[in-house]
Order: sequence, then C-alpha cells, then structure tokens
Amino acid sequence: MKYRADIDGLRCLAVLPVVFFHAGLGGFSGGFVGVDIFFVISGFLITRIILEARAAERFSFLDFYARRIRRILPALVPVIGFALVFSVLFLPLSERRDFFDSLIGAATFTSNYVFLEQAGYFNGPVELKPLLHTWSLAIEEQFYVVFPLVCVLAMTFAGRRALGILLSVILIASLAANVYVLRDVSANLAFYSTPLRIWELLAGCLLAVWPVKVGRGAAQVVGFVGLALIIAAVVLLTPGTPFPGVAALLPVAGAVMVIVGGAQSETIAARILSYRPFVQIGKISYGLYLWHWPLLVAVWFVFPGSQLMVGAAILVSFVLAGLSYLFWEKPLRFGKWLGAPVRAFAFLAVLVIGGIGLSSVFLYRYAPLDTRFADLDPADNMNWKRVFDRDAQGLAWAELDCQNRIPGAETIVTACLDTRGGRRTVMLVGDSHAEHLVPGLEARWPEEDFIRIVGGGCYPLIGFENTTEPCRKIADYLFNAFERWEEVDRVYLSVRYYDAHRTMVLETLAWFQSKGVDVTLVGQTPVFEPALDVLAQSHSNLSAFHQAARAAAITDDKDIAADLKQSLPEGVSYIDSFDIICGEALSCQTSTEEGWPLFLDEDHFSVPGAIWFVRQW
Repeated sequence: MKYRADIDGLRCLAVLPVVFFHAGLGGFSGGFVGVDIFFVISGFLITRIILEARAAERFSFLDFYARRIRRILPALVPVIGFALVFSVLFLPLSERRDFFDSLIGAATFTSNYVFLEQAGYFNGPVELKPLLHTWSLAIEEQFYVVFPLVCVLAMTFAGRRALGILLSVILIASLAANVYVLRDVSANLAFYSTPLRIWELLAGCLLAVWPVKVGRGAAQVVGFVGLALIIAAVVLLTPGTPFPGVAALLPVAGAVMVIVGGAQSETIAARILSYRPFVQIGKISYGLYLWHWPLLVAVWFVFPGSQLMVGAAILVSFVLAGLSYLFWEKPLRFGKWLGAPVRAFAFLAVLVIGGIGLSSVFLYRYAPLDTRFADLDPADNMNWKRVFDRDAQGLAWAELDCQNRIPGAETIVTACLDTRGGRRTVMLVGDSHAEHLVPGLEARWPEEDFIRIVGGGCYPLIGFENTTEPCRKIADYLFNAFERWEEVDRVYLSVRYYDAHRTMVLETLAWFQSKGVDVTLVGQTPVFEPALDVLAQSHSNLSAFHQAARAAAITDDKDIAADLKQSLPEGVSYIDSFDIICGEALSCQTSTEEGWPLFLDEDHFSVPGAIWFVRQW
C-alpha cells in the first residue's frame, strides 16, 4: 500500500485537538472531534489493506488479527500498567472498583460498554477514570471483529459494487439511528454504542471501496474545504453540543474530503499536512492519545488546580509517546518477536489474564486509602466515611424521590407536587442543582410546602432542546401541563447554566413572572476538581484537606453568573452563590462551622452544606 504522508499529518490534526481540549486550552472547545477523524482514517486504511491483500490472494484472517494485535497492544500495555499503579496509590476504593471494570474492558476491548454502564449522573467524575479514553479503541476493535468477514463474503459472492452498496446502507442506518437515539433516547448510548458509531468508520471504508478521483483543481478546493470543516468543528463545537449526531458530520466530512483531496499529492492542503513536524506527530499520535489522558488524571488528582503541572503532563505525554514508538512499538510491531501470529495472540492472552489477575490482587488486597481514616480522632481529622457515604446519616439527597419523576414518567411521585396546606407554597425548578437545595429549604422554612419539578441533567428552560425523554417530559409538564399557578407564591430556579443558556434562563424567569409569582434565581456554585469526596480520601489531616480543596475550586463561571445577574428581569431576586461561598477574594469555603464539607462531590451540596448555604440567604 502506497504511503501517504498527508494521512499522518491528518492524524496530527486529529490528536492535537483532543490533547489540547483535555488540557483545557482555549480555542479547542470541540477538540473531542479528533476521535471521529481517527475513525475515518482507520476505516480507510484498514479497508485498503483488506482489499489489496485479497486482490493479491494473500489475505488471511489470522494474519489480519495478528497485525491488529501488534498495532494496538504494544502501546496499550504500559499505559494500562501506569493506570493500575496510579489507581492503587491514589484512587479511593469506590473508584478503584470502577477502574477494575474499566481495566477488564480495556484488555478485552469492551470498555465503551463499561463506561456506558458507569455513565450515571452520580457515578463519579470522569477525571478519575484513567482508562476512559479506551472507549474509542473498543469501538474500533469490535468493528474489526466483523468487518473483514463482511468484506470477504461480499467480495466473494457479490463483488466490489455490492460491498459498496451494503456498506452505504449500513452507514445510513447507523447515522440515522445515532441521530434518533441522541435526540430521543440517551446521549450516552449514542456516544458509546458501537452500532451507533460505525457510520464514521464506514465513511472511511467507502473511500477505499469506491475511490473518489478528482482533478487537481477540484482537489485543491476539496482539500481546503475539508481542513476548514475540521477546524470549524474544533473551534465551534462545545461539550454542550449534542454529539455525535448531526454535529459529527463536520469532522467526518472534513476528514473524508482531506483524504480525497490528498490523493493529489501536489495540492496545497496535502503539502501542509505533509510538513515534517506534522508527520512526526502523526506517527506517534496513537501513543500520544493513550498517554495524555492517564497522565492528566494523575495531575488533576495529585496537583489540583496546577496549570503548570497540566503543561508538564502534556510534555511528558509527547516524550513517552516518542520513546514508546521508537523503542517499543516499532520493534514489537515489525520485529521478529511478535512477528508470528501465534506469538501475537499469546501476547494478547498474557495481557488479558495477567492484567486481570494483577489488578485483582492490587486493587482489592492493598487498600491504603480506605483504612487510613479508621483510627483518626474525628475532632482533628476528616472521617470521610462519616461525611461522604451517601447511604449514611441521611446524606443521600441524590436518592430523593423527585429526581426525574413527574406525571408522564414511568413512576409518578405525587408527593413532589402535592401541598399540605402550609403557610406558603414554593416551586423548585431545575436540574440536580435545584434538588440539592431541598434539605436547606426545608430546614429553614419547615412550615412551607415545596413543589419540585426537577431532574438530574435536565434543563427545564424555554428554548432548550432536552435530549432525553424524562427531561423532555419534565419541561413539557412545567410549561404546558402545570396549571396550579394560583397556589404558588415563589419559584426558585437553579440549574448548572453556561453562557449559551443565558437567553434561555432570562426568558424562563420572565415566563414565571407572567404567571404572577415571585421569582428567585439561585446562582452558580464553584466546581471542585478533583471532587471533595475524592480529596477527603487522600488527605488524613483536616487542614491539608481544606488547603487542597481551596486549590481545587474552579471559579471560572463567576463572570457568567455576574453577567447574567446584571441582565435579570426587574423584580427577579438573585442568590449570589459565589459571594456566599467564596467571597470577593474567591477563597472558597469548603466546610461548615461544625466541620462538615459543603459538597458531596464536585458541585453538589451535602445535606449539612445545603442547610448552611440556605441559612446565608
């Protein structure tokens, strides 16, 4: 197969946005689309390999899968080893259990479904999942379990044209299903499910089955437009964009066009991508992708809030990726040691069996962080089990009945809507950041009735298109079905809003006012990265915990909150959470006067924290 330097350059254009996005660099808000570009490249190259080998009558399924093992595993093994050591030394027991599942998933290329299972709203921050990025490898390898067989059978019995038609039909079906599931079922399912993502791989496959040939002039245009689409996706998309769905067409179409245009090697776009530094980064892109995420996870945990260490982690990622490529991956991939298919499959078996065995021993037998608080004096130190166990001492506010449960949902909890004839009736509207206020509101005003129309991860805002059925039902009930406005004295609106939600929040507040009720907007709270429950498990001294927690406080949303405050409709009250928790100096308080942490995790109040917070109003 003829080598194309521009495709290595395209790999560079795929991996750098992913790395910079994860590192939090400005201008790369859509950097996650680099994975979609990788899918297209992979589909194109693998299909060319299969078709060329079959045309030369030397295709072998055994050789194909052995090549995949030699390509994927050498770089993956040391990354998994690093993640295992990190998890033993730092992760709390609850997170280590999730890591154990993800390690099995990474070793067996099923981690996309492991993380789909772990994607619940309160299943822990992604910053503590050092193998999270292996979901994309899992999708690719699951696809390649079936794809070669489809290719060979279709070519043998029906020919190349039939193969192209079959792949086109599957592509359209996969894309349509992805759009539907993203909009109407589950964003997580649309993101992690292999059948719903294979259309991106198939876009590259079809380029190999049906090569598109254009003249030099057209190639210039096609290449530039492709680059423009990729750059637009990286710059314009954000984590709040419903994705993949239609939005993924930007990077996928861009990658396809770049590959088509690059077939004419003299085009300007191909020359740019063939620039030697881009090509060299492209060659180590796989290792760079693997190494950067667990290193960032380690830095976020050990050095919370340190941008200097984030930069150091990225630099180390480049170094490790380069060394791995030269002295580990290339020798194993092209040398004699793993050259035979039998040895390649033996290497896979050792990884799976040995990795699972080692992780079982280390993750469960050695648990230094889970016993370190057992004998500490609670007057001087933080007993994290007492504080952060959501099943203990009534701290499990996240299990309150009103989460996602309103008329029309699977379970109707009328207590969330009924009143008892209290002095006043207050409606609480929003996502989980509304629900976590309930203990504080009920403690301060026990004589009032509280109607709750809330849902974790939901945005009951005018103009917002909720992507899950429960969230849509909550919004529909609020805006179209609830008619007891004469009973309501005040509405509290609280959501984790971003700049893109500004107009929606303002219109929703005005809509509430039109119903003749008093309205209060509860402002943003700081976010803690790592979360406070995680920090508490790695600091036995209370003073050290608070110092680390203050360093972990992220107050970037303060400006968004302040701008929104200035634009509120006349008569709307505002609770300035930043001012209450952090003050003007933005030195954020992390516990109550009694020593209870304000937050259960990265941004949700504990019950004592909610009670303290509402008392400050």
